[in-house]
Amino acid sequence: MKKIAHKRWQFGISATRVCVLLFFLGALASAAEGLAAAKTAAAESMTSKEAEQRIVELELELSRVREELSRQRAQYAAFYERSHAVLERMRELELRSAHLLQRKDGEDAAALANQALSALRELGVRQLEVEQSLGDFERYIETMLDVMQPSDAVRREVSERISALRGVVERSLNPLSLVAGRGGGKSGMSGCGVLAVHDELQLVILDRGFLSGVRTGSEWWQARDGKVTMKLRVVDARPEISAAVLVQGSLAEIAVGSRFQAE
Repeated sequence: MKKIAHKRWQFGISATRVCVLLFFLGALASAAEGLAAAKTAAAESMTSKEAEQRIVELELELSRVREELSRQRAQYAAFYERSHAVLERMRELELRSAHLLQRKDGEDAAALANQALSALRELGVRQLEVEQSLGDFERYIETMLDVMQPSDAVRREVSERISALRGVVERSLNPLSLVAGRGGGKSGMSGCGVLAVHDELQLVILDRGFLSGVRTGSEWWQARDGKVTMKLRVVDARPEISAAVLVQGSLAEIAVGSRFQAE
């Protein structure tokens, strides 16, 4: 009996030990699960914080881009206003020079010629100012696009708008026609064509300017039977037209549409 009781007591202790061990194993597993859950929650919390921080950064970047876009729009508006004023001034100068060239009220021819050529020179300066302003604006936009790194679609749209703006400016820079047929000479024809002859001013207006290689001081001639009969000297060159004075021959013999060759 004692042996049986002793064995039962040992069995009870062993069972108790097993239960206690199972209890602690269960508690350890539960703690491990809790720790894993805690780690997951911490990771999710960290991810959430990083996402919130990224959102804040993106919002700040968006705000900066919007401010930069507003500055670009202001720059564009200022450029448009400035170029529009210059173009209006250019038209006024061209009309004034045309008016001076066509006056026949007996005023001093030399004085009228000086006024007309002065207006032509000022108009040329205005044209260069517009070209310079447009070039500066294009470089500014390119710099902003490189900094902002927009999408290809946005970059393409901006480039197309700038190209359209340059086309408008270049068309506007073409001076108003003083006479019919103006425009840098006919395609495929050499030399300079006569657009107008002004007896009072002793000036001949040619259909080519410095964009076609005509330079102030250059001389142009007409020949008949291999002999030079008339010669002109350019006294002022514009982008597409130039003014010359007669140095040989008779002004009365120069016909509108006739052509002169380079010396």
